[in-house]
Amino acid sequence: MIKETPLQELAKELKFLINNQLYSDLEIVCKDGVILFGSRAILAARSKVLDGMLYNGMKETHEKRVKFPNINSKVFLFVLEFIYTSSITNDSLTFEEAIEIYRAADFLQLPTLQDIIIKFIKYYVNKNKQLAPNLLTEAVRSSDILAHGVLINTLIEIIAKIPLDSITFERLSIQALNCLLSARYDRKVQFLTQEYHVLRYVILHTANMISKEAHEIFELKILKLENFEKSEVGNHDEISELNKFNSNITKQITPLLKFINWNHIDNKIIEEIIQPLKIVPEEILKEAYTFKANKRLIFKEKNGNPFKFDSASSGKQLIFNEDYSEVSSVVTKPEMMIYQSVRSQYIITESGEHEWEVIIEEIGDASNCYIGICDEYCEFNTFLGNSVNAWVFNRQGTCWNNGIFSRYGSEFNVGDTITVHVDMDQRTCAFSVNGKRHPPVNWTNLPSKLYPIVSFRNSGRLRIQSHVN
Repeated sequence: MIKETPLQELAKELKFLINNQLYSDLEIVCKDGVILFGSRAILAARSKVLDGMLYNGMKETHEKRVKFPNINSKVFLFVLEFIYTSSITNDSLTFEEAIEIYRAADFLQLPTLQDIIIKFIKYYVNKNKQLAPNLLTEAVRSSDILAHGVLINTLIEIIAKIPLDSITFERLSIQALNCLLSARYDRKVQFLTQEYHVLRYVILHTANMISKEAHEIFELKILKLENFEKSEVGNHDEISELNKFNSNITKQITPLLKFINWNHIDNKIIEEIIQPLKIVPEEILKEAYTFKANKRLIFKEKNGNPFKFDSASSGKQLIFNEDYSEVSSVVTKPEMMIYQSVRSQYIITESGEHEWEVIIEEIGDASNCYIGICDEYCEFNTFLGNSVNAWVFNRQGTCWNNGIFSRYGSEFNVGDTITVHVDMDQRTCAFSVNGKRHPPVNWTNLPSKLYPIVSFRNSGRLRIQSHVN
Protein backbone atom coordinates (compact mmCIF):
# COMPACT_ATOMS: atom_id res chain seq x y z
CA MET A 1 0.00 0.00 0.00
CA ILE A 2 1.34 3.40 -1.00
CA LYS A 3 1.60 5.77 1.95
CA GLU A 4 -0.10 9.10 1.42
CA THR A 5 1.94 12.26 1.69
CA PRO A 6 1.00 14.87 4.32
CA LEU A 7 -0.46 17.03 1.53
CA GLN A 8 -2.62 14.15 0.28
CA GLU A 9 -3.77 13.46 3.82
CA LEU A 10 -4.67 17.12 4.28
CA ALA A 11 -6.62 17.18 0.99
CA LYS A 12 -8.47 14.02 2.01
CA GLU A 13 -9.37 15.44 5.43
CA LEU A 14 -10.60 18.69 3.93
CA LYS A 15 -12.67 16.86 1.33
CA PHE A 16 -14.20 14.69 4.06
CA LEU A 17 -14.95 17.75 6.16
CA ILE A 18 -16.61 19.55 3.28
CA ASN A 19 -18.56 16.62 1.86
CA ASN A 20 -19.79 15.16 5.12
CA GLN A 21 -20.21 18.06 7.55
CA LEU A 22 -20.70 21.11 5.40
CA TYR A 23 -22.49 21.79 2.17
CA SER A 24 -19.95 22.24 -0.65
CA ASP A 25 -21.40 24.50 -3.31
CA LEU A 26 -18.34 26.12 -4.85
CA GLU A 27 -15.58 25.01 -7.22
CA ILE A 28 -12.21 26.71 -6.77
CA VAL A 29 -10.03 26.66 -9.91
CA CYS A 30 -6.36 27.16 -9.09
CA LYS A 31 -3.39 28.35 -11.13
CA ASP A 32 -2.29 24.80 -11.94
CA GLY A 33 -5.78 23.81 -13.16
CA VAL A 34 -6.61 21.73 -10.08
CA ILE A 35 -10.17 22.18 -8.82
CA LEU A 36 -10.83 22.33 -5.08
CA PHE A 37 -14.20 22.54 -3.34
CA GLY A 38 -15.54 24.77 -0.61
CA SER A 39 -18.54 26.30 1.09
CA ARG A 40 -19.49 29.68 -0.33
CA ALA A 41 -20.93 30.85 3.00
CA ILE A 42 -17.89 29.85 5.08
CA LEU A 43 -15.37 31.32 2.65
CA ALA A 44 -17.29 34.60 2.51
CA ALA A 45 -17.60 34.76 6.29
CA ARG A 46 -13.84 34.42 6.75
CA SER A 47 -12.59 36.77 4.03
CA LYS A 48 -13.88 40.20 3.00
CA VAL A 49 -12.37 39.70 -0.43
CA LEU A 50 -14.19 36.39 -0.92
CA ASP A 51 -17.36 37.94 0.45
CA GLY A 52 -17.12 40.68 -2.17
CA MET A 53 -16.53 38.15 -4.94
CA LEU A 54 -19.26 35.72 -3.91
CA TYR A 55 -22.08 37.91 -2.61
CA ASN A 56 -21.73 41.46 -3.91
CA GLY A 57 -22.64 41.38 -7.55
CA MET A 58 -19.40 40.20 -9.13
CA LYS A 59 -19.67 37.48 -11.77
CA GLU A 60 -18.68 34.83 -9.21
CA THR A 61 -21.87 35.72 -7.31
CA HIS A 62 -23.94 34.04 -10.03
CA GLU A 63 -21.62 31.15 -10.81
CA LYS A 64 -20.64 28.00 -8.94
CA ARG A 65 -17.00 28.47 -9.84
CA VAL A 66 -14.32 30.95 -8.77
CA LYS A 67 -10.88 31.22 -10.36
CA PHE A 68 -7.56 32.13 -8.75
CA PRO A 69 -5.02 32.31 -11.62
CA ASN A 70 -2.17 33.39 -9.28
CA ILE A 71 -2.57 30.79 -6.51
CA ASN A 72 -1.70 27.12 -7.04
CA SER A 73 -3.67 24.31 -5.46
CA LYS A 74 -0.98 23.32 -2.97
CA VAL A 75 -1.00 26.83 -1.50
CA PHE A 76 -4.79 27.14 -1.60
CA LEU A 77 -5.14 23.91 0.37
CA PHE A 78 -3.27 25.62 3.23
CA VAL A 79 -5.58 28.63 2.85
CA LEU A 80 -8.65 26.35 3.03
CA GLU A 81 -7.25 24.57 6.07
CA PHE A 82 -6.91 27.93 7.81
CA ILE A 83 -10.38 29.09 6.77
CA TYR A 84 -11.97 25.92 8.18
CA THR A 85 -9.76 25.35 11.25
CA SER A 86 -8.05 28.72 12.03
CA SER A 87 -4.66 26.97 11.85
CA ILE A 88 -2.39 25.21 9.38
CA THR A 89 -0.34 22.02 9.50
CA ASN A 90 3.17 23.23 8.75
CA ASP A 91 5.06 19.94 9.02
CA SER A 92 5.60 19.80 5.25
CA LEU A 93 5.60 23.55 4.59
CA THR A 94 8.57 24.90 2.65
CA PHE A 95 9.87 28.46 2.78
CA GLU A 96 8.87 29.06 -0.83
CA GLU A 97 5.33 27.88 -0.08
CA ALA A 98 5.26 30.05 3.05
CA ILE A 99 5.92 33.13 0.94
CA GLU A 100 3.19 32.14 -1.52
CA ILE A 101 0.76 31.53 1.35
CA TYR A 102 1.61 34.93 2.79
CA ARG A 103 0.96 36.51 -0.59
CA ALA A 104 -2.38 34.68 -0.90
CA ALA A 105 -3.35 35.68 2.64
CA ASP A 106 -2.48 39.28 1.83
CA PHE A 107 -4.69 39.19 -1.28
CA LEU A 108 -7.60 37.51 0.55
CA GLN A 109 -7.20 39.79 3.60
CA LEU A 110 -6.52 37.05 6.12
CA PRO A 111 -4.24 38.87 8.60
CA THR A 112 -4.24 36.05 11.16
CA LEU A 113 -2.91 33.65 8.53
CA GLN A 114 -0.23 36.22 7.69
CA ASP A 115 0.76 36.32 11.37
CA ILE A 116 1.03 32.52 11.42
CA ILE A 117 3.35 32.59 8.42
CA ILE A 118 5.48 35.36 9.94
CA LYS A 119 5.91 33.32 13.13
CA PHE A 120 6.79 30.26 11.06
CA ILE A 121 9.45 32.17 9.11
CA LYS A 122 10.88 33.88 12.20
CA TYR A 123 11.21 30.57 14.04
CA TYR A 124 13.02 28.73 11.27
CA VAL A 125 15.10 31.65 10.03
CA ASN A 126 16.27 32.55 13.54
CA LYS A 127 17.51 28.98 13.86
CA ASN A 128 19.53 29.54 10.68
CA LYS A 129 19.83 33.22 9.84
CA GLN A 130 21.67 32.44 6.61
CA LEU A 131 18.31 31.43 5.10
CA ALA A 132 17.05 35.01 5.26
CA PRO A 133 18.84 36.33 2.13
CA ASN A 134 17.40 33.52 0.00
CA LEU A 135 13.92 34.24 1.32
CA LEU A 136 14.21 37.97 0.70
CA THR A 137 15.35 37.26 -2.85
CA GLU A 138 12.30 35.04 -3.35
CA ALA A 139 9.96 37.53 -1.69
CA VAL A 140 10.93 40.51 -3.86
CA ARG A 141 11.29 38.53 -7.08
CA SER A 142 7.69 38.97 -8.19
CA SER A 143 6.07 40.86 -5.37
CA ASP A 144 4.72 44.37 -5.67
CA ILE A 145 2.11 43.79 -2.96
CA LEU A 146 4.76 42.81 -0.42
CA ALA A 147 7.26 45.55 -1.27
CA HIS A 148 6.67 47.25 2.09
CA GLY A 149 4.99 44.34 3.88
CA VAL A 150 5.59 42.80 7.27
CA LEU A 151 7.24 39.75 5.74
CA ILE A 152 9.94 41.68 3.92
CA ASN A 153 10.52 43.93 6.94
CA THR A 154 10.99 40.83 9.10
CA LEU A 155 13.58 39.40 6.72
CA ILE A 156 15.40 42.73 6.46
CA GLU A 157 15.70 42.99 10.26
CA ILE A 158 17.27 39.52 10.35
CA ILE A 159 19.69 40.18 7.47
CA ALA A 160 20.74 43.49 9.04
CA LYS A 161 22.33 41.45 11.86
CA ILE A 162 24.40 39.34 9.43
CA PRO A 163 27.76 40.61 8.11
CA LEU A 164 27.08 41.37 4.44
CA ASP A 165 30.37 39.87 3.25
CA SER A 166 29.27 36.50 4.68
CA ILE A 167 26.33 36.42 2.22
CA THR A 168 27.25 34.94 -1.17
CA PHE A 169 25.96 36.95 -4.11
CA GLU A 170 23.76 34.21 -5.54
CA ARG A 171 21.77 34.12 -2.30
CA LEU A 172 20.93 37.84 -2.33
CA SER A 173 19.76 39.16 -5.69
CA ILE A 174 20.50 42.71 -6.75
CA GLN A 175 16.75 43.47 -6.37
CA ALA A 176 16.81 42.11 -2.83
CA LEU A 177 19.96 44.13 -2.09
CA ASN A 178 18.21 47.26 -3.36
CA CYS A 179 15.24 46.54 -1.06
CA LEU A 180 17.59 45.93 1.88
CA LEU A 181 19.58 49.13 1.39
CA SER A 182 16.44 51.19 0.82
CA ALA A 183 14.96 50.00 4.12
CA ARG A 184 18.22 50.70 5.94
CA TYR A 185 18.43 54.22 4.53
CA ASP A 186 14.76 55.26 4.67
CA ARG A 187 13.58 53.46 7.80
CA LYS A 188 16.88 53.63 9.72
CA VAL A 189 17.24 49.86 10.07
CA GLN A 190 20.42 49.22 12.07
CA PHE A 191 23.14 47.29 10.21
CA LEU A 192 25.88 45.17 11.73
CA THR A 193 28.06 45.92 8.68
CA GLN A 194 30.14 49.11 8.61
CA GLU A 195 29.36 51.65 5.89
CA TYR A 196 32.49 51.13 3.81
CA HIS A 197 31.91 47.38 3.78
CA VAL A 198 28.33 48.00 2.62
CA LEU A 199 29.71 50.01 -0.32
CA ARG A 200 32.33 47.32 -0.95
CA TYR A 201 29.63 44.63 -1.09
CA VAL A 202 27.54 46.68 -3.54
CA ILE A 203 30.49 47.11 -5.90
CA LEU A 204 31.60 43.47 -5.72
CA HIS A 205 28.03 42.20 -6.14
CA THR A 206 27.69 44.29 -9.29
CA ALA A 207 31.08 43.18 -10.60
CA ASN A 208 30.11 39.56 -9.98
CA MET A 209 26.99 40.06 -12.13
CA ILE A 210 29.17 41.28 -15.00
CA SER A 211 31.76 38.50 -14.98
CA LYS A 212 34.00 36.37 -12.82
CA GLU A 213 37.01 38.33 -14.09
CA ALA A 214 35.47 41.66 -13.09
CA HIS A 215 34.75 40.37 -9.60
CA GLU A 216 38.28 39.01 -9.12
CA ILE A 217 39.91 42.27 -10.26
CA PHE A 218 37.73 44.54 -8.11
CA GLU A 219 38.09 42.29 -5.08
CA LEU A 220 41.85 42.87 -5.22
CA LYS A 221 41.40 46.64 -5.43
CA ILE A 222 38.68 47.17 -2.84
CA LEU A 223 40.41 46.16 0.37
CA LYS A 224 38.72 45.27 3.61
CA LEU A 225 39.25 47.80 6.37
CA GLU A 226 41.45 45.43 8.36
CA ASN A 227 43.82 45.19 5.38
CA PHE A 228 43.78 48.88 4.48
CA GLU A 229 46.49 50.08 6.88
CA LYS A 230 48.82 47.21 6.00
CA SER A 231 48.64 47.69 2.25
CA GLU A 232 50.28 49.88 -0.31
CA VAL A 233 47.20 51.60 -1.66
CA GLY A 234 47.09 53.81 -4.72
CA ASN A 235 48.99 51.91 -7.41
CA HIS A 236 47.36 53.71 -10.30
CA ASP A 237 49.17 51.64 -12.95
CA GLU A 238 47.12 48.62 -11.92
CA ILE A 239 43.86 50.57 -12.12
CA SER A 240 44.03 50.57 -15.92
CA GLU A 241 42.91 46.93 -16.10
CA LEU A 242 39.59 48.00 -14.58
CA ASN A 243 38.75 50.35 -17.45
CA LYS A 244 36.93 47.77 -19.54
CA PHE A 245 34.40 47.25 -16.73
CA ASN A 246 34.07 50.80 -15.39
CA SER A 247 31.15 52.13 -17.44
CA ASN A 248 29.07 48.99 -16.96
CA ILE A 249 29.64 48.89 -13.21
CA THR A 250 28.93 52.64 -12.88
CA LYS A 251 25.59 52.14 -14.62
CA GLN A 252 24.67 49.25 -12.34
CA ILE A 253 25.75 50.70 -8.98
CA THR A 254 24.58 54.31 -9.39
CA PRO A 255 20.94 53.60 -8.32
CA LEU A 256 22.30 51.94 -5.15
CA LEU A 257 24.77 54.68 -4.25
CA LYS A 258 21.96 56.96 -3.04
CA PHE A 259 21.56 54.55 -0.11
CA ILE A 260 25.19 54.92 1.02
CA ASN A 261 25.93 57.23 3.98
CA TRP A 262 29.14 58.75 2.63
CA ASN A 263 29.66 60.78 5.80
CA HIS A 264 30.36 57.46 7.57
CA ILE A 265 33.29 56.63 5.28
CA ASP A 266 36.69 58.13 6.03
CA ASN A 267 38.06 60.63 3.49
CA LYS A 268 41.31 58.68 3.22
CA ILE A 269 39.41 55.59 2.09
CA ILE A 270 37.41 57.59 -0.46
CA GLU A 271 40.58 59.21 -1.83
CA GLU A 272 42.83 56.16 -1.90
CA ILE A 273 40.45 53.28 -2.65
CA ILE A 274 37.15 54.47 -4.13
CA GLN A 275 38.01 57.47 -6.29
CA PRO A 276 40.85 55.79 -8.28
CA LEU A 277 38.42 53.07 -9.41
CA LYS A 278 36.52 55.69 -11.48
CA ILE A 279 33.18 53.97 -11.00
CA VAL A 280 31.46 56.42 -8.65
CA PRO A 281 30.04 59.46 -10.49
CA GLU A 282 31.93 62.70 -9.82
CA GLU A 283 28.84 64.50 -8.52
CA ILE A 284 28.41 61.86 -5.77
CA LEU A 285 32.07 62.08 -4.74
CA LYS A 286 31.85 65.87 -4.76
CA GLU A 287 28.84 65.73 -2.44
CA ALA A 288 30.71 63.39 -0.07
CA TYR A 289 33.73 65.71 0.07
CA THR A 290 31.49 68.78 0.50
CA PHE A 291 29.81 67.19 3.51
CA LYS A 292 33.19 66.55 5.13
CA ALA A 293 34.36 70.10 4.43
CA ASN A 294 31.15 71.58 5.86
CA LYS A 295 31.54 69.41 8.94
CA ARG A 296 35.04 70.77 9.55
CA LEU A 297 33.78 74.33 8.98
CA ILE A 298 30.94 73.90 11.45
CA PHE A 299 33.36 72.80 14.18
CA LYS A 300 35.68 75.67 13.36
CA GLU A 301 32.89 78.29 13.40
CA LYS A 302 31.69 77.17 16.81
CA ASN A 303 34.90 78.76 18.12
CA GLY A 304 34.74 76.68 21.23
CA ASN A 305 34.26 73.20 22.57
CA PRO A 306 30.67 71.92 22.41
CA PHE A 307 31.71 68.92 24.50
CA LYS A 308 32.51 70.83 27.70
CA PHE A 309 31.95 68.94 30.94
CA ASP A 310 28.83 69.65 32.98
CA SER A 311 29.82 70.22 36.61
CA ALA A 312 26.17 69.99 37.65
CA SER A 313 26.06 66.39 36.39
CA SER A 314 29.14 64.97 38.06
CA GLY A 315 30.63 63.26 41.07
CA LYS A 316 31.11 65.55 44.09
CA GLN A 317 34.91 65.27 44.31
CA LEU A 318 35.81 66.12 40.70
CA ILE A 319 37.72 69.31 39.77
CA PHE A 320 37.31 71.28 36.51
CA ASN A 321 39.47 73.86 34.73
CA GLU A 322 38.15 77.30 33.72
CA ASP A 323 36.52 76.35 30.41
CA TYR A 324 35.38 72.89 31.61
CA SER A 325 37.39 71.08 28.95
CA GLU A 326 39.37 69.18 31.60
CA VAL A 327 38.32 67.17 34.62
CA SER A 328 40.54 65.85 37.42
CA SER A 329 40.17 63.40 40.24
CA VAL A 330 42.60 63.47 43.16
CA VAL A 331 42.40 60.61 45.66
CA THR A 332 44.92 60.45 48.49
CA LYS A 333 44.11 56.83 49.35
CA PRO A 334 43.94 54.71 46.17
CA GLU A 335 42.80 51.69 48.14
CA MET A 336 39.45 53.42 48.72
CA MET A 337 38.45 52.63 45.09
CA ILE A 338 36.39 55.81 44.63
CA TYR A 339 34.35 56.05 41.42
CA GLN A 340 33.54 59.54 40.12
CA SER A 341 31.91 60.37 36.78
CA VAL A 342 30.91 63.44 34.79
CA ARG A 343 28.88 63.81 31.65
CA SER A 344 29.28 66.43 28.93
CA GLN A 345 27.00 69.38 28.25
CA TYR A 346 26.63 68.04 24.70
CA ILE A 347 23.32 66.21 24.12
CA ILE A 348 23.20 63.52 21.42
CA THR A 349 19.75 63.34 19.84
CA GLU A 350 20.15 64.40 16.22
CA SER A 351 20.67 61.89 13.42
CA GLY A 352 24.08 61.27 11.90
CA GLU A 353 27.45 60.54 13.47
CA HIS A 354 28.65 62.37 16.60
CA GLU A 355 32.39 62.21 17.34
CA TRP A 356 34.63 63.56 20.09
CA GLU A 357 38.02 62.90 21.61
CA VAL A 358 39.16 62.26 25.16
CA ILE A 359 42.88 62.77 25.82
CA ILE A 360 44.44 60.91 28.74
CA GLU A 361 46.50 63.65 30.39
CA GLU A 362 47.23 61.82 33.66
CA ILE A 363 46.28 58.51 35.22
CA GLY A 364 47.67 56.84 38.33
CA ASP A 365 49.28 53.40 38.21
CA ALA A 366 46.59 51.94 40.44
CA SER A 367 43.85 53.94 38.76
CA ASN A 368 41.47 53.33 35.88
CA CYS A 369 39.27 55.45 33.65
CA TYR A 370 36.14 54.81 31.60
CA ILE A 371 35.07 56.67 28.44
CA GLY A 372 31.79 56.42 26.59
CA ILE A 373 28.14 57.45 26.69
CA CYS A 374 25.25 57.51 29.14
CA ASP A 375 21.56 58.39 29.24
CA GLU A 376 19.89 61.09 31.34
CA TYR A 377 19.27 58.71 34.27
CA CYS A 378 22.91 57.81 34.90
CA GLU A 379 24.38 58.16 38.43
CA PHE A 380 27.79 59.76 38.93
CA ASN A 381 29.09 58.30 42.21
CA THR A 382 29.06 54.63 41.30
CA PHE A 383 30.85 52.14 39.03
CA LEU A 384 29.59 52.83 35.49
CA GLY A 385 30.36 49.31 34.31
CA ASN A 386 27.49 47.95 36.39
CA SER A 387 25.04 50.62 35.24
CA VAL A 388 22.27 49.87 32.76
CA ASN A 389 22.38 53.59 31.90
CA ALA A 390 26.02 53.75 30.71
CA TRP A 391 28.07 52.19 27.89
CA VAL A 392 31.83 52.61 28.43
CA PHE A 393 35.31 51.57 27.25
CA ASN A 394 38.02 51.28 29.90
CA ARG A 395 41.80 51.48 30.21
CA GLN A 396 42.23 47.70 30.05
CA GLY A 397 40.54 47.55 26.61
CA THR A 398 37.18 46.13 27.69
CA CYS A 399 33.67 47.48 27.12
CA TRP A 400 31.02 47.50 29.86
CA ASN A 401 27.25 47.86 30.20
CA ASN A 402 24.92 46.59 32.91
CA GLY A 403 27.67 44.47 34.50
CA ILE A 404 28.45 42.68 31.23
CA PHE A 405 31.89 43.20 29.71
CA SER A 406 33.72 42.03 26.62
CA ARG A 407 37.23 42.39 25.23
CA TYR A 408 37.41 45.26 22.75
CA GLY A 409 40.20 47.05 20.93
CA SER A 410 43.49 47.81 22.62
CA GLU A 411 44.55 49.12 26.03
CA PHE A 412 45.29 52.83 26.42
CA ASN A 413 47.45 54.90 28.78
CA VAL A 414 48.77 58.40 29.50
CA GLY A 415 49.14 60.50 26.33
CA ASP A 416 46.71 58.41 24.29
CA THR A 417 43.66 59.83 22.49
CA ILE A 418 40.36 57.97 22.54
CA THR A 419 37.82 58.95 19.88
CA VAL A 420 34.17 58.06 20.42
CA HIS A 421 31.98 57.55 17.34
CA VAL A 422 28.21 57.46 17.98
CA ASP A 423 26.00 56.82 14.95
CA MET A 424 22.42 57.78 15.82
CA ASP A 425 21.08 56.49 12.49
CA GLN A 426 22.30 52.96 13.11
CA ARG A 427 22.30 53.45 16.92
CA THR A 428 25.87 52.17 17.35
CA CYS A 429 28.99 53.23 19.23
CA ALA A 430 32.61 52.60 18.25
CA PHE A 431 35.97 53.71 19.64
CA SER A 432 39.35 54.63 18.15
CA VAL A 433 42.65 54.50 20.04
CA ASN A 434 45.19 56.96 18.63
CA GLY A 435 43.37 57.03 15.31
CA LYS A 436 42.92 53.27 14.92
CA ARG A 437 39.20 52.71 14.71
CA HIS A 438 37.61 49.50 15.96
CA PRO A 439 34.23 48.08 14.85
CA PRO A 440 31.02 49.11 16.68
CA VAL A 441 30.55 47.52 20.09
CA ASN A 442 27.84 44.86 20.26
CA TRP A 443 25.43 47.11 22.17
CA THR A 444 21.80 46.79 21.04
CA ASN A 445 20.08 48.90 23.70
CA LEU A 446 21.26 52.46 22.99
CA PRO A 447 18.46 55.00 23.63
CA SER A 448 17.53 58.00 21.47
CA LYS A 449 19.05 60.55 23.87
CA LEU A 450 22.67 60.23 25.01
CA TYR A 451 25.54 62.20 26.59
CA PRO A 452 29.33 61.79 26.44
CA ILE A 453 30.66 60.63 29.81
CA VAL A 454 34.00 59.90 31.50
CA SER A 455 34.67 58.20 34.80
CA PHE A 456 37.60 57.70 37.18
CA ARG A 457 38.52 55.04 39.64
CA ASN A 458 40.89 57.02 41.88
CA SER A 459 43.14 59.69 40.33
CA GLY A 460 43.57 61.11 36.85
CA ARG A 461 43.03 64.03 34.47
CA LEU A 462 41.13 63.89 31.16
CA ARG A 463 40.50 66.46 28.44
CA ILE A 464 37.52 66.40 26.06
CA GLN A 465 37.32 68.10 22.64
CA SER A 466 35.71 67.91 19.21
CA HIS A 467 36.96 65.38 16.67
CA VAL A 468 37.46 66.37 13.04
CA ASN A 469 38.37 63.79 10.38
